[in-house]
Amino acid sequence: MLYDDLRSLGRGGNQPNLNLGLLKKYETIIPPINLQNQFATRIVQIELQKQQAQTALAKSEQLFQGLLQQAFSGNLCHFDAGEIT
Repeated sequence: MLYDDLRSLGRGGNQPNLNLGLLKKYETIIPPINLQNQFATRIVQIELQKQQAQTALAKSEQLFQGLLQQAFSGNLCHFDAGEIT
């Protein structure tokens, strides 16, 4: 919404323009630095967890593909006298 809000401040016809005076009148909310730092720390933690989940998923996919390959090549089960062991 910020983009639309700023565009609505523009003056002029076909190509509305913003000037410094209009921008200075626009109020913005800036959280305290400690909250900004807490947010940044959480983002780093989330990105780390995301990377760990992606690594675990890739490893699981590799293991599953290996299992499928063994199953379809007949190396997963022993056939002895018509019985599966």
